[in-house]
Amino acid sequence: MVQRAFDNISSWWVSLSSGKRANYKGEALFSRLVYLWVLINGLFLLPIMDLVIGVDGYTYRTSFSPTLRDNLVYMLNYSPERYVIIYWCMMAASFMALINVGGMLARLLSWVSLLIIASSTNLLFNAGIHVAFNWAFLLIFLFPMRETDWKVLLSRLAFLGVKVQFLIIYFFSGVFKLKAEDWWSGDAVRLLSFLPQYTPDWAASILQSMNWLAITVNYTIMFYLIVFPLLIWVKRIKTPLMIIGLGFHLYTALVMGLYDFGAIMLIGYVLFLSEEQTEWLLSKIAKLPIVKVLSFKIKT
Repeated sequence: MVQRAFDNISSWWVSLSSGKRANYKGEALFSRLVYLWVLINGLFLLPIMDLVIGVDGYTYRTSFSPTLRDNLVYMLNYSPERYVIIYWCMMAASFMALINVGGMLARLLSWVSLLIIASSTNLLFNAGIHVAFNWAFLLIFLFPMRETDWKVLLSRLAFLGVKVQFLIIYFFSGVFKLKAEDWWSGDAVRLLSFLPQYTPDWAASILQSMNWLAITVNYTIMFYLIVFPLLIWVKRIKTPLMIIGLGFHLYTALVMGLYDFGAIMLIGYVLFLSEEQTEWLLSKIAKLPIVKVLSFKIKT
């Protein structure tokens, strides 16, 4: 029995590093969208860069242990005057990764600079940037179209890691909501509607006047997040499940105003598209001049 288990594991491991890439276009599209997300958010950051990560900004100042990791990750806490260098390094490296220039080195620089910026002002960035730099790390090892054994192995492990991260975010988000009294009692969505920074007047009016709707949305969100990691593998219900999530994250982005977080989570849905769905999405993207580059085949 032990030998059989070992043989099965060995066979699975060998299969990971051999054969053609499965949905390489989906992997390529996902990576391009992540770097596009970084660039767009970087452009929004540009006018207020000095106030956010600059010398006179809200950078969180504290002392860290003198280790290589802390000195690198929290560089802007120690030396905020370097913010311009780090920012343009992030923008340049992310653009190179977007157009597939520079290979692993460009992707590495994109991740490191994004990590430094995200770590410099924890009080100002939301969870979207943390999702982005976690995915950016794994994208360093993604080679969608290469069939060299070690590149195939790294690509499959990297893409598997990104999927696992996405599912972990969903599952634990749902679990933590289960532990919160407002969510468990069904009042969380209604109470959120009283916060004008997250709910416009028209949405607040609907949720506050239709309590049954607020309660339904409350429990739908909570249980959806918990069951998604399990049900997403069931082909018959995968598409309806993703449509529900699409509406959820569009609401987060367009109604609540959390554009960056809503967008990065929508990008995560590319991970679970079939080859046919990826082809359809690419055909639509190809018609948009501003993002036409995303429909190109990546050769890394």
